Amino acid sequence: MIEHQTPRVLPRAIWFRHPVKPRRSPTLQLMLLITLLTGWHALAMAASDERSEKHFDGFVVHYSAFNSSLISPEIATKLGLTRSKNRALLNIAVVPTDQSARTGGKPALVTGSVTNLLGQRQTLEFVEISEGRATYYLAPFRFDHEEVLTFDIAVRHHPDAAPQGFRFRQTFYRDL
Repeated sequence: MIEHQTPRVLPRAIWFRHPVKPRRSPTLQLMLLITLLTGWHALAMAASDERSEKHFDGFVVHYSAFNSSLISPEIATKLGLTRSKNRALLNIAVVPTDQSARTGGKPALVTGSVTNLLGQRQTLEFVEISEGRATYYLAPFRFDHEEVLTFDIAVRHHPDAAPQGFRFRQTFYRDL
């Protein structure tokens, strides 16, 4: 005859005992934060369906607009920029099509403005930054929380060339 075994029942205290939580190092927490932020940025870029470059005859304009708090205080001081919750920067680099973007941007004449949905316009004042062989342009501007801004940019890659313009729109959020 086969004996029927009853299942072993664990005491109730064991059921509710929580496993020991592993301790996370600050480095691991930083890596998790960077991964989360990188994923969020990728989702935001995909949602906007906006490329961060414009192709023209003879050159490519790479651009990005971001909160000024993303740059370190040391770099902001070095470049004479103001970091704030309601300030952002537009970065422009002009790269000839026969060169790789890794060689960096080249000198150009960059002008532009930014307009909110109420039609309030700010003229962008670009500052030329040269680092080694690379040249790029930064322009600070102000924004309100969850504000949609439209950028109108004109670039001359050569003094005798006609300006080439483009427009893009982006929503900005204040840092907490």
